[in-house]
Amino acid sequence: MLGPLIDAPALAKVEEHIADAVAKGASIVQVAGGTFYEATVLADVPPTCSWPGKKRSAPLAPLFRLKDEADVIAQANDTEFGLASYFCAKDLSRAFRVPLAVHVGTGCEDLCLGGAGKHLRPSER
Repeated sequence: MLGPLIDAPALAKVEEHIADAVAKGASIVQVAGGTFYEATVLADVPPTCSWPGKKRSAPLAPLFRLKDEADVIAQANDTEFGLASYFCAKDLSRAFRVPLAVHVGTGCEDLCLGGAGKHLRPSER
C-alpha cells in the first residue's frame, strides 16, 4: 500500500513495526517521514519480529532470509492471510513446485531470467 495512512494510530503502528524489526537486527533500505509514508523496505528482518505475519495496511515490505525451500513454504503458509504470493527462482522445477505448495488465492512465479511471470488461478494450483 502506498500513500498517506488513514490516521495517527495507523502511523504509530507502522513506526512500531519498523522499530521492532530494527531493534532485532533489520536494516532500513528506504524511508520518508510525516504522515505520508513512502514505501519502506526492511532487509534481514528476523523471524522473532512480532508483526510480519499480521495484516497491515502500510507501505512496508519486510525481506527475510530463509534456510531452504521447505522453510520458504513453511513461512509463506504460516499466516491466516493469503490473498496473493510472488515467487522467483532460477530453477524451472522449483518455479513450478513451490507456488503449488503455497496456499494463496492467486500467485505468480517467474524464472528470474528476464522472462514474464505466469499467473496462476486457484483452479490451476
